[in-house]
Amino acid sequence: MVGYVLAAVVVGWMVDSRDEPRTLRIAAAMLLGSLLVYAAGVPLLMLSLGTDRRQALQLGVVPFVIADLLKVAAASFLTYGVLRMRR
Repeated sequence: MVGYVLAAVVVGWMVDSRDEPRTLRIAAAMLLGSLLVYAAGVPLLMLSLGTDRRQALQLGVVPFVIADLLKVAAASFLTYGVLRMRR
């Protein structure tokens, strides 16, 4: 849960802190948010399963990377459109 809260704060700040939204900046913010979630989740997965980092990455990151990249792409374009309409 810590990773999600941290990611929400960072992504929200990065997207909302500039005057004009840009799709690339929004995508970069969302990618960073995903990395923060993974960075917080992998150590917890290691502790809860008693595994090493490699196995935790294989179990908790690798299966989700492609779907997360697709979500980042879709959400970036949708967010860009919504922010453009708002301003």
